[in-house]
Amino acid sequence: MYINIVWHEEGMDQAISENLISIVIDVLRGSTTIIALKAMKCSKIISFESGSEVLNAYDSVSDEKEKRKTFLVGEKRGLMEQGFHFCNSPTQIINNSDSFRSSIIFFKSTNISKVINRYKSGLTTFIGSIANCSSVAERAYKVAKRNRTDIILIPVGRCTRFFKRKDLEDEIATILMMRKLLRYECVKLSGCADILYRKTKHLSDGTLAKNISHTKSARYLKDIGYGNDIILSSKIDYFENVVPALGIDVVIRYL
Repeated sequence: MYINIVWHEEGMDQAISENLISIVIDVLRGSTTIIALKAMKCSKIISFESGSEVLNAYDSVSDEKEKRKTFLVGEKRGLMEQGFHFCNSPTQIINNSDSFRSSIIFFKSTNISKVINRYKSGLTTFIGSIANCSSVAERAYKVAKRNRTDIILIPVGRCTRFFKRKDLEDEIATILMMRKLLRYECVKLSGCADILYRKTKHLSDGTLAKNISHTKSARYLKDIGYGNDIILSSKIDYFENVVPALGIDVVIRYL
């Protein structure tokens, strides 16, 4: 079984074309927020690519009882999107945990939504972060072993209309997941996964996680008042046995 890394939408495209088991990673903060929502027992997360799509879908909910249990979660430039109920913030989700049990979430994030919304029905794709790295690695390994296929890690980085960038915090989470996967039998790294693993082999898990607070994304979140999200998103295995899956826990609006 081989593990490889492909950034941005290209990773999802490769997972689809080769029918690979995949893990989508957006540490600050998309994947961590989705994991927190699943941990808070929401019934379904529906992913959208734009705030206007979310608002239009919310306006079209005619059943008042359903509407009261539907929450809009998302951000624009790190701050809560206008007209939404909550920001793309895992700590805000946890602090309002009672609101989310059995609720429906309309979700939009700058980075991860652009990747997961390329998902095709039937693909096995999980949402991963530092906060669930052991659990998501174990789940992906078991499914890949059963299906005799490989695993692709998809760090989303900063993926906007105009440019793409590899975010360091997503790279760190990817390294931690590779380390978890290498504990299992017959797992090998290929391509850039092997290069990245060897380059960071001398660093401890704790050191890698602490380095997230020094990234550009973390500095920006501190400046706009979301420093607690960085602390939570850096905690290794904070959410045990919480592994959201696309097509099950997280669905795409058009499916």
